[in-house]
Amino acid sequence: MGLLRLIAVWGLLCCVGCSVKEDRERCPCLLRLDLNDVDTSAVNTADLFLSGPEGYEFSESLELNSCDGEYDILVPHGEVSVWLYSGLDGESAGAEGLKIPYGEDCPPVYMHSSVVAASGEFVTETIHMRKNHCILTVYVKSDDMFPYSFRFSGGVNGYGVRGEPSEGAFSYSVNPDQDNMCAVCLPRQVDDSLMLEIVDDSDVLRIFALGEYISAAGYDWREEDLRDVTVGIDFVVSQFTIAVSDWDDTHVYDVVI
Repeated sequence: MGLLRLIAVWGLLCCVGCSVKEDRERCPCLLRLDLNDVDTSAVNTADLFLSGPEGYEFSESLELNSCDGEYDILVPHGEVSVWLYSGLDGESAGAEGLKIPYGEDCPPVYMHSSVVAASGEFVTETIHMRKNHCILTVYVKSDDMFPYSFRFSGGVNGYGVRGEPSEGAFSYSVNPDQDNMCAVCLPRQVDDSLMLEIVDDSDVLRIFALGEYISAAGYDWREEDLRDVTVGIDFVVSQFTIAVSDWDDTHVYDVVI
């Protein structure tokens, strides 16, 4: 950080030393990322990616606890895209955003995405790391071990470089554990097309319109920080229940399995 700031100060001094008649737009702009609002107890590392005019790109891995609440970087003048993400666990991310491989679920990603108008000599951007994943827990009420697996499918398979959900095929299969429970990490959805299938080997026994059930329970995928969801399936009486974490209401649907 000390070396980076030294370089930044040197760059600004060069700008100050420019003649008034010279084109000051050729001098870089010092972009300061204000990290003071980031909860470092939940997010302590983040990958930074910047892109801007004339093919400008910059990437860096940040230890947020060591940044003293701010991070400085020289950028060209113009619109600069700022993307920070945390919790990717080695998933692929970069200039094209985050893509979730087919057959895998979403990493527990926290993310900031914005576009900064870098003009003049100095600009500050406040960073807010938003919870851009939803942990969906499914439990089955049954007298015995649940003999089938679950397959989740939807139409969002990652995020673009500006933080928007990217449309594409998503699929993830999982077997309930000995307590008849399982979990899947979902990306932010753009509609109610999320589906839950009960599968026996390759045969689909039952399909639930999971996205519609979740929306009917009052869940909003547009919230800045996504909440987690719990889904219960009563295998004995054929009931399907929805409970959103920290909510008091439980919604029950009768289904046929």
